[in-house]
Amino acid sequence: MKKYLAFAALAVSMSAPAVAQTMDSQTYRTMAMQSDAFEIASSRLALERSRNPAVRAYAQQMIRDHSMTSEALNGGRAVYSATGEMVPGAVSGTLAGAGIGALVGGPVGAAVGAGIGATAGATAGAARDVQATGAISTMQLPVQLDPEKSAMLNQLASTSGPQFDRLYGQAQRMGHQQALALHQSYAQAGTDPALRQFAASVVPHIEHHAMEARRLPGATAPRRR
Repeated sequence: MKKYLAFAALAVSMSAPAVAQTMDSQTYRTMAMQSDAFEIASSRLALERSRNPAVRAYAQQMIRDHSMTSEALNGGRAVYSATGEMVPGAVSGTLAGAGIGALVGGPVGAAVGAGIGATAGATAGAARDVQATGAISTMQLPVQLDPEKSAMLNQLASTSGPQFDRLYGQAQRMGHQQALALHQSYAQAGTDPALRQFAASVVPHIEHHAMEARRLPGATAPRRR
């Protein structure tokens, strides 16, 4: 119970992100890839620690879909393998418009023009190992997560079975709520027209993920006793 309540407090802290009215393209790109990294890392844990068929199926979908979004944001170069593991050295410092245009037309659903190729900048930092507290191998992520998301991963890694399923469900609902706010905000007020179109095309997919997450275990937190 204490672990669940502690996790709930962390989840609440990230449920309503402070997204600026106007955001530059590199900040959006970094934050979107951080969101993908959290969804993929937590879903890798789900495949290791859950035996619930619904949880496992959802986790596989998250790895697939968020890998494609990160790949699009990385100019068409894959960031993750099919199992959700980071491809070493995959993250580039620039956005290649041709790659984004090709990928968005398929997995995300709307072509983004090659004009985005002019956007450049470094990522949020070098690849960082996130050491979990549970008995799992160290995960390597392409971008650095904020302390709240790192703590949530560590909480997930220290549980298994039905308790893990409840925490994972809560993490997915909170994570997608935050992702939805990010993509909606950039679609409305982002600085790059092509990226705004990309963000708008992502929104329906995030909404669908959030809807599916509400069907996962842990839809409501247990009461205090």
